[in-house]
Amino acid sequence: MPKLGIVHGGEKKQVRISRIQRSTAAEQFTPKQGENAGKFQEKFSKPDDPVYLVFGQTEINGKQQEVKLGTFNVPKRGNIMPNSKLYALITRSGITGADISDDLHELVGKTLEVVTDAKGFVKL
Repeated sequence: MPKLGIVHGGEKKQVRISRIQRSTAAEQFTPKQGENAGKFQEKFSKPDDPVYLVFGQTEINGKQQEVKLGTFNVPKRGNIMPNSKLYALITRSGITGADISDDLHELVGKTLEVVTDAKGFVKL
């Protein structure tokens, strides 16, 4: 029987961005349902909005594994705003905004430090 690894919250890891995928909000998120869904019950606010999915390679329990680092909104007018999470990702990787293409391929291969939470999720 395989042993389960223990994930400690707040653990810092080095992650190398392995791939970036483009998708839509409807393909990535499920609509809220039930009593607490409010106005978003069984619908998306903008299901056709494009998003970037960023994946990275890191060592988990002694093995290299690919983890999802985050989902980022694609800029609507082609400008990445300084207060966006995508801007923070790009600048942390050492790239200036003028040097980035619309498919973000320049990020692939860059190494970042991330923190895991108690549930094992990665935070940039």
